[in-house]
Amino acid sequence: YSGYLGSARQANQVMALHRMCGKEEGCALIVDPVMGDNGKAYSIVGNPEFIAAMRELCARADVITPNLTECALLLGMEADGYTDSRESALDYMKRLADKGAKRIVVTGMVEGDQVGAGFYDAESGNSGFVFHKHIPVYYPGTGDLFTSVLTGRLLGHEGCTLEQAVTDAAHFVRDCAEYTSAQGTPPIEGVQFEKLLSHLTAQA
Repeated sequence: YSGYLGSARQANQVMALHRMCGKEEGCALIVDPVMGDNGKAYSIVGNPEFIAAMRELCARADVITPNLTECALLLGMEADGYTDSRESALDYMKRLADKGAKRIVVTGMVEGDQVGAGFYDAESGNSGFVFHKHIPVYYPGTGDLFTSVLTGRLLGHEGCTLEQAVTDAAHFVRDCAEYTSAQGTPPIEGVQFEKLLSHLTAQA
């Protein structure tokens, strides 16, 4: 499972590791292609070698979890060139599947006062969306938390579907944001997820 990668060299190292152990039973490559958010690319994206390496890494992955900005960048669009709708998100996911990714989860979608994620399984053709109440506070690290829970669900629970993994991850992040908001701690410190970890074991 890779998150933020600061260079093409690091992305290539992840691919080298995958070449070494990716054929092992039970092994999966899960990539959160951290490249930008809210229609703005991070500075590293200005490096063509980095973009090429990240696209190749995502094409090899079993699961990728881009936000809409990252979908646009992976598809060769401008960072703010996406449309935030279910129809567009499904199109982006299918196009990313055509490039090689097996399962795609698009995060950070907005519908009115709700936020959520879309998912698409290229092998089965199953797709859908999971939305929940928006907690109006920005906490850094929630994307990392989402993909971590998603990874745990998919690898640690036999028979867990992509839809169930996305649902559990989205609801856990929501619960953590809601709990943290009630505590009134500085948002820059992120969400307080430790006290809510029992929610995950209760769902197991």
